[in-house]
Amino acid sequence: MLEYILLVAVNEPCCREDHYVGTFESCHHAQIWIDLKYSDLDYLETRCMLPEYVKLPKGFKHKYIKMTETSRWY
Repeated sequence: MLEYILLVAVNEPCCREDHYVGTFESCHHAQIWIDLKYSDLDYLETRCMLPEYVKLPKGFKHKYIKMTETSRWY
């Protein structure tokens, strides 16, 4: 299972550690989550990347968001 890190910046350029939203199974799932959660915003910059390309501190705790048809986000 691949894991993708989602970074979201609202009204500012992306991407810093504090822009971390969650870890998803795919970028497609991350995009669905963005569409559901941030549909009312005018400016939103996002990045969906593999963890090895994101500089996160040692001991970083991932927040896994599983998008399924029965999840509260789907």
